[in-house]
Amino acid sequence: MQDHLEYVFYPGWEGEALKTFGFAWHLGFNVKSALVNLTSLPIYTFSYLGRQFGDEAAAAALGSAMKEVVHNGINKQKQYSPAATAVMQRLRDTGVLSQSLSRDMATIALGGSMERILGRKYGRKTRTFGHDLMQMSGSLFQYTEMFGREAAALASIKLAEKSGITDVDQIHRLASDVVDKSLFEYSRYNRPKFMRGKASSLFLFQQ
Repeated sequence: MQDHLEYVFYPGWEGEALKTFGFAWHLGFNVKSALVNLTSLPIYTFSYLGRQFGDEAAAAALGSAMKEVVHNGINKQKQYSPAATAVMQRLRDTGVLSQSLSRDMATIALGGSMERILGRKYGRKTRTFGHDLMQMSGSLFQYTEMFGREAAALASIKLAEKSGITDVDQIHRLASDVVDKSLFEYSRYNRPKFMRGKASSLFLFQQ
């Protein structure tokens, strides 16, 4: 347990430059990858929700949630029911709905490396350029990732409320579980030991 905590808070060097290159190579400006990412909703999230609430109810809730997210926009402070509004805000605050933002951390780390190599002036310019480039190259994939997570969370909230669950904490646990289990958890603490450290760049898209 102590080794696990130390890794979470003090991971050390994990090949950030290789991770940044890997992300850009496989997902940067890649429309096909973004579209494939959307298939997680009908394949994984629908199956997960259907097992708990039934296929018909899951399909209806997921379809309705997807329409609402498209109409309202991603990461908007849209008012739903009091419980749904509270749960969605808590999920945003805890980062459950924005897992793909981890790629930005690799870009910042890369910039820090560039400062040591090129000096502060040119290193900062490199970091800014790298961040902007990654922001543009990954925008499609990030959008579909966040869209899927918000739709999955909202669908699970709808199903929970329809089934008579009113406790906000219980709904939050359900929504968080659905998002993490059907769309996966990308945080470093979810990696087994052999996928950590320098070896983590070899398992960029695996958990």
